[in-house]
Amino acid sequence: MMNVLRGFLIGLANLVPGVSGATMAIIVGVYEQLIDAVANFVKLRFKREQIAFIVALGIGILAAILVGSAGMKHLLERSPAFAYAIFFGLVLGSIPKLRREISDLKLFHFAVGVSLIFIFELLVHTVELSRTYVLLTGIIAACAMILPGLSGSLVLLILGVYDDILDALVNLKLAIVLPFGIGVILGIALMALLMNWLVEKFPNQTRSFTFGMVVASIIKLEPFSKQSMNLVGFAFVLLIVSVAVYLSFMLSYRSSARR
Repeated sequence: MMNVLRGFLIGLANLVPGVSGATMAIIVGVYEQLIDAVANFVKLRFKREQIAFIVALGIGILAAILVGSAGMKHLLERSPAFAYAIFFGLVLGSIPKLRREISDLKLFHFAVGVSLIFIFELLVHTVELSRTYVLLTGIIAACAMILPGLSGSLVLLILGVYDDILDALVNLKLAIVLPFGIGVILGIALMALLMNWLVEKFPNQTRSFTFGMVVASIIKLEPFSKQSMNLVGFAFVLLIVSVAVYLSFMLSYRSSARR
């Protein structure tokens, strides 16, 4: 039952751009166990206790997505500035922790990460929401979920499909949900070992790259231009950003302490 609850918390984190599901897994104490279980599963080394562990986490994650997606969709439609203020603050608050994890910042890899965000921005305006594109975004988001500090939902937001995926989950649009789900499964199955190996063998290069992506994403998440507002609304958005920065910073601090 505890693993279901842990999965629920991880699922809620994955719904919110800027919050890392992997970081939440570290906080609840299951990250290394999860990576090991996924690695063994990919290698077809099935252990009963690991299967039970993955199933319990999966149930919790699925429950969180089904319960939380409707609320997130409503917030984005009715009050986009408030929603993006949360996302913006969560990302800002995580930056100090992400930088501390890089003992030697590799500027080239950082620049590649920044550049990739702007390439994603071009894709948002030039690529139609085809099943192939949805499948690809599922794979990319799954890769992001493997890395502590990087948010799969944030990647979906950058790729321009976050709203569409939320809408598909709420309204059970299988034409979108199925290719996305297949992409997520493929991404986890095919890339978990690779991403884990990269972090282990080339930690500074990999984290410099992801750090560049996160820093560049701040521009897209800026909340003050998302809707018209008066001075009171502006102040309230600023308050939300401040609270989100504080909560994200404390979450990152606790994550580092647990590690």
